[in-house]
Amino acid sequence: MESQLAYLKSVIEGVPGVEPWNAWFGRNDRELQQGLPRSKYLDLKLNRIKAIPQILALHGISFETSDRYAYLGGVDGRCRECGAELNHGPRFHEAGGELWCPNGCFTMHEMRQSGGA
Repeated sequence: MESQLAYLKSVIEGVPGVEPWNAWFGRNDRELQQGLPRSKYLDLKLNRIKAIPQILALHGISFETSDRYAYLGGVDGRCRECGAELNHGPRFHEAGGELWCPNGCFTMHEMRQSGGA
């Protein structure tokens, strides 16, 4: 678990150039499941950056928080995978349409029904 905790500390402290979250989490999933209490593992899997301080504190690791990777917890207008500014078609929220990450992380189509229910 030592290398996993070191990575989490790097993320919360905003160390430049850390491995992308999804690739790292996929490679370390088994070790995280074995090394963390189930509730902490699930919190990390679902809430990412918001769960890291609790996990580090549980292991007695001190850290200084940075917002460099805040997008991992969800930041409006930013990709939750890579942090890029999201692109969207005209009037996306009013009329539905497409929202996408310019780095190809995801594309989302939103449909709106016209008229009442």
